[in-house]
Amino acid sequence: KAHYRLDDFAWLQVGAQPRERTNSVMFHGSTGRGGRDRPNPYAEGELRQLICDRLGPTFASHALRCVQNEWKQSLEEQTGELRARSIGQDFETGGRISFSSQQGNNKLADASTIEAYTNSKLCLIPAGDTPTSRRLFDSMAAGCLPVLLAPVEDIIPNLPFPTAINWPQTVLFGGGLGCSLRDNPDETISWLRSLLTPENEQTLQCMGRRAQKVFL
Repeated sequence: KAHYRLDDFAWLQVGAQPRERTNSVMFHGSTGRGGRDRPNPYAEGELRQLICDRLGPTFASHALRCVQNEWKQSLEEQTGELRARSIGQDFETGGRISFSSQQGNNKLADASTIEAYTNSKLCLIPAGDTPTSRRLFDSMAAGCLPVLLAPVEDIIPNLPFPTAINWPQTVLFGGGLGCSLRDNPDETISWLRSLLTPENEQTLQCMGRRAQKVFL
């Protein structure tokens, strides 16, 4: 399930013109996931910092943000930020994002993260405590093409509706972070750059829209 703000966004985009996306690659998240001190640790989650360290200096107009600790923000901070960003903020279809201070902390999303999802071409989906992550569905709802950065042998058996969804035609598989960004960063960066070339602009747009339709 995607965050309800992105779920709403997906429905607002039905029949609308494709959005212009100015961010190249996107990832917002904690690098404190999957640590060895956690129950049932998943080692790939420890490598998330590589996303920002290796890709941040390489890609222009990226939306990469890594935090060392758990992704937490006080309710007061979130509400203030969301209110400030929500004033006059409309989607192209005329839908408005509204935020309420009455909602609990688990219902609020960082407005910059919502904006990054809906304004990015490639959304990087690394593993966390487990091979799968809700950000896969957030990405699909936003129409941002998901790039799964988890070992294929781990992620494939955990993707939902395997007989109804052709996942290789819906997402991109980039390999686990250990393979892609720790051991083969140059090859991975070259691959991502090739996806973002101007001649692939329309293809990425179509693939992102397809992922959004599959989500719906």
